[in-house]
Amino acid sequence: MSEEKKDIISEGKAIVENSDFADEEKPLPVPKEPKVEEKETPKVDEKPTNESEVNLHKEEPAILAGEEAKEEKNPNEGNPDKNVKIKKSKPSPVTYDYGDERLSNIEKDRDIFYHQYKKSNIWKYSVSAFCIAVIIIGYVLPLSIEAWKSYQMPITLSVLAAGVLGLGIFSYVSRKKIEVKMKDYFHKFYENTNAYVFSNPEVKNFAGAVEDKLPTEIFNAAGLYKDVTQVGSRASYQFDYKGLGCAISDAAGQTRGKKGALNTVFVGKFVQAPNTYKGGACIVYLKGNKRALPPTALGDYNLIEDHRDMVVYGETGAKRALTKKVRAAIAKFQTNDTLCDMAISIKEGQTYIALGYEDTLMVLPMDKPFNPTPTMQYKGDMAKVFNLIGALNFKESEKK
Repeated sequence: MSEEKKDIISEGKAIVENSDFADEEKPLPVPKEPKVEEKETPKVDEKPTNESEVNLHKEEPAILAGEEAKEEKNPNEGNPDKNVKIKKSKPSPVTYDYGDERLSNIEKDRDIFYHQYKKSNIWKYSVSAFCIAVIIIGYVLPLSIEAWKSYQMPITLSVLAAGVLGLGIFSYVSRKKIEVKMKDYFHKFYENTNAYVFSNPEVKNFAGAVEDKLPTEIFNAAGLYKDVTQVGSRASYQFDYKGLGCAISDAAGQTRGKKGALNTVFVGKFVQAPNTYKGGACIVYLKGNKRALPPTALGDYNLIEDHRDMVVYGETGAKRALTKKVRAAIAKFQTNDTLCDMAISIKEGQTYIALGYEDTLMVLPMDKPFNPTPTMQYKGDMAKVFNLIGALNFKESEKK
């Protein structure tokens, strides 16, 4: 990561406290599966003999013969003059077709903020260089002028104090100005994103702010992750969907490891919605790739189903939550490079949906053009979430 991008991220922490959406965060290491010899592979829907055999990551399709990756060809191959090197053309600048004014506005706001940030950096480096130069002159000049030699120490110390004080005042004022501009950019980013994603006419009374947090106790109420002690969050919003009070937040659940180190167990969008379900807790986990972070509290529940791309855990009678409509709604979701994985916790009266997303969605664009594809995926996923919320608010006649 470039020093410039690190500066942007560090200054952003002054606005969005306890946030954990930077791409330097690495997922927890995936344990290697033990090799099992001379045992038949269980069928896809066959219940494993013990919990340790449950694979919480989606099985990758086998590579067919002849589909191996081909080596990149040498650009000079076939060139009759071996002494003449053929230069590869430089890639053209990345551009995107946004197709929606709200997505286009995100890129315009990003470009404006980034140029303001670069301009602020130029001033910061220039003033720093000037102050250092003045301090050096304040030390060297008294030594070169005979009449000033007896005052060399007072002059040097005075110039040093003035230089450090001036640099400190300028840095403070400059930082505050860029924080205001960054805060404005964050607000505009979420305003445009929310206007695009939540354009469903059934969504009403949308309210909240970038600074609003998700309480740790609400995150833990889902019963998906064990021993979460801290939840970094931002952009917590409340809204009504078909008269049902729902909420969504950017969240990063963390546990306290050895020597106090924080380990991230979830990063993504955390959704809350009411339901009319009556019965034991039901946990549905849609498996993802090796970047996915499976729920860590699955061992607290009974294994009900294990499929290639989905696993179901729960308490006694939890399968009642999975009606035909609910199963059909869940089947519409597809994990991929953007939606790493997804966990659904269905409890009496309340549903919690943890959508684990990649950094391409969770980290705000700064120095590179805004890529709309992850946000478009997010909009599509939320349409499926609304469908699932509706399916979980069934009538008595639909519980079969």
